[in-house]
Amino acid sequence: MSIVFCVNGKFTAFDYCKNLNKLNKINKLITTYPYYKIKKYGLKQDQVKSFVWLEIIKKLNQKIFLDNGFFLPGHKIENFINTLFDFFCSIELKKISFKKAIFFSGSVERSIK
Repeated sequence: MSIVFCVNGKFTAFDYCKNLNKLNKINKLITTYPYYKIKKYGLKQDQVKSFVWLEIIKKLNQKIFLDNGFFLPGHKIENFINTLFDFFCSIELKKISFKKAIFFSGSVERSIK
């Protein structure tokens, strides 16, 4: 059985991936976290598709807008980042074959379809 995880950010999904990887059941992890942070969970680089640039934009948005009280532009940027992750995640899912997909965020509506 091959399983794909789609995670926008970091959740407990990395721990699930670590345990499923021991059973050779995980196929791919799609995330915004960089591989060097995921490597400690035992996944190989070819098992991880990372959109690091989205995470960088997300962190900059947090520091510039959301932490300084500019809520409206910060939330619009965050929603746009979530939409971009959903778009790129759906493209990546079309490229690979899998039996089950597990989505760990609300920003994967297009991917579910």
